[in-house]
Amino acid sequence: MPHNGDGRRREDPDMQGSPAVEVPSLRELALTPRWIAGFLLAVVVAASFGFLAKWQWSRSHSAPPPPASVTDQVKPLSSVFKPGRELLGSQVDHIVEAKGVFDADKQVLVAHRLQSGTPGWWVVAPLRVSGGDHVIPVVRGWTQEPEIPGGVPSGEVTVVGRLLPPEAPVAGPAKEPREEAVESLAPSELANLWDAPAYDAFIVSNASVPDPPPEGLERVVVGAQPQTTAISWLNVFYALEWMAFAGVAFFVWFRLLQEARNRHLDELDAAQPEAPRPDNTEGPTA
Repeated sequence: MPHNGDGRRREDPDMQGSPAVEVPSLRELALTPRWIAGFLLAVVVAASFGFLAKWQWSRSHSAPPPPASVTDQVKPLSSVFKPGRELLGSQVDHIVEAKGVFDADKQVLVAHRLQSGTPGWWVVAPLRVSGGDHVIPVVRGWTQEPEIPGGVPSGEVTVVGRLLPPEAPVAGPAKEPREEAVESLAPSELANLWDAPAYDAFIVSNASVPDPPPEGLERVVVGAQPQTTAISWLNVFYALEWMAFAGVAFFVWFRLLQEARNRHLDELDAAQPEAPRPDNTEGPTA
């Protein structure tokens, strides 16, 4: 049965006396309360996906580290980082000043450390920070031989150095046979070794008073991080994926609207009686 372009079904000219039946157009059907509510639901779903896309996009661009003009200003450790917390990117690389007492009996060697291209060891001592029970690992220097040269001063010392993030513990059995040697500078692992709560960071000492480097121990020099912004392409992909999902919400609503209108047309076709077929039988000729 024919119908015009705006979706309104007209009476078939071959079916005299049949009432004209109107079928709503897509626009008219979309403006009914049911489909307006469905559109609002699609908006809510798309907005939720848009929020997730924005969140993933924000995580794809990490902020660059603070410039050297900021990090190279000496600040008290307590004003930059506190124990029991995770070290943030904005706190890394700061030159800090820490006061406390070294534990001479718990120094360790950290393996696989290069100094001007030469492999060697870091000598690390726990500094019990004044005013608390926590210790922070301090890299006192580098040595080429697996020996801890000299001792540490007794009494309170002031350590000035660069604050760095913790390293991950090395899984599996230790490769170094020495009791005081470890594979990585992981404060969580050293806290068990030292039997004391530790800061989740360490200091590479630039200066220590009154603790000049003993003979055979070289200062470890660590510069500031380069001013670069890292991009996580995985998070970028997730952001685009959530944006696509937001578009799918509107597409599904439109497809359901089209199918609803098509059902109206199918039901109308099924309800209309078929037109009688003309009788083309001719009578006998004279």
